[in-house]
Amino acid sequence: MRFDVHKVRVNLVQQLMLTPHVKEVWHDGTDVVLLDFESGESVSIHLVERYISVDEMQYIFSQNAQHGHYTMLLLWGDMFMPSDGQIYEPNDWMMALLQLYGGKIYAYDAWRDAPFVYTVRFRRIDQSRKYLVEHEEDINIGRIGTETIETTFPGFSGFWRVARFDGYAAKDEDAYWENLQQPEGRRTSVRYYFNLLGINDNADRAQVKQAYRDLARKHHPDLNPTHDTTLRMQKINDAYAHILRYMDSQASD
Repeated sequence: MRFDVHKVRVNLVQQLMLTPHVKEVWHDGTDVVLLDFESGESVSIHLVERYISVDEMQYIFSQNAQHGHYTMLLLWGDMFMPSDGQIYEPNDWMMALLQLYGGKIYAYDAWRDAPFVYTVRFRRIDQSRKYLVEHEEDINIGRIGTETIETTFPGFSGFWRVARFDGYAAKDEDAYWENLQQPEGRRTSVRYYFNLLGINDNADRAQVKQAYRDLARKHHPDLNPTHDTTLRMQKINDAYAHILRYMDSQASD
């Protein structure tokens, strides 16, 4: 399992370093990854591979908040997550997480040589304590953001500084494009271009084209002459061209 955690951590760090609104990323080989946003917020990401109690969750969030950090917990999927489609009754610490993250839990696994982070959604069945479990697609790590969440769960009530993979809100879009710069001093990873289009790097050609069309409609200078859309459209076109060339090269191989 330690090898899997290492692969997931390395993949996570690499993708975060290519995220435009992330300024710096640190890790020291432990199961915690720290990052700073260009806007000044700091995030502590914990890769959890053992049982964690509600009290320990509260301690982690409280300690990080004292240091000015937002917190994200990523759980080892094979160990903790029910199977896709299973009817399941969550225990206390899962219920606290579900309230914190709006009915879902972030999980990680490493299938063969492919580490990935994904969402496990819990849909409540009527008014019972049981939930339908749904494993969703891989997460777009480039959409990481922060917010403050209030919970009322016994033993875990209060306001918490939370990092989420869907927390990069529309209000941040100007800063996103202002900070979007190609990494200097090294060859640009194709993940950078996938992040720019707002999609995962395992997206297929149809998904890439749809993402390009959506962004083009939104940022084309003829349709939206504000916010320096000419530069944005140039970056969108460049990302689209790079991704298509990458896909063509993979197909020929």
